[in-house]
Amino acid sequence: MSLQQAINGMYANVDSRADSLLAEFESRVERDKAFRLLYSENTSISRRTEGEFSSLQQIVNFILDENNRPYWKNKELISAMESKWSQAVRNFNERNYALAETFAEKAADDAVAIFNQGFIEAAQPPLLPQELIFQLVIALLALLAILYLYNNRGKIIKFVKQGSEEEEVELSAWKDKP
Repeated sequence: MSLQQAINGMYANVDSRADSLLAEFESRVERDKAFRLLYSENTSISRRTEGEFSSLQQIVNFILDENNRPYWKNKELISAMESKWSQAVRNFNERNYALAETFAEKAADDAVAIFNQGFIEAAQPPLLPQELIFQLVIALLALLAILYLYNNRGKIIKFVKQGSEEEEVELSAWKDKP
């Protein structure tokens, strides 16, 4: 083996390692960018939500929370955003970072749109339902009647006894008295 062949072999070996390292470096750069879009602080989201959320993951979790999900105005966009978020995470886990970035950006746009549209404005229920108010009024009237009867029980008992002990008086009996 000649010196030239040995040098060419080492050069080819170094060149292939450099290409491999370069490809690995590019992959790590893409992974870092996708990771930052999905999970790290995102100034775009923070600015567009007026500081409420700092990452895509935070806003997505807030929107999809079972306590919040039914109350958003734009329910159709929630399903689309959830699908895009899932695709972004799946592509990230499958090391397809370019697609993960694309879906993450779309999910971020949808999430911010959902958040900015806000919750459904429900009418405030009355403090007491009308039916309950009627029941309270009837109960108070019944209580008032019971208290009236209790306070006047002496008169009522006297009236009842007087009615049973009544004597029959003749109407013409006054004429016979001298």
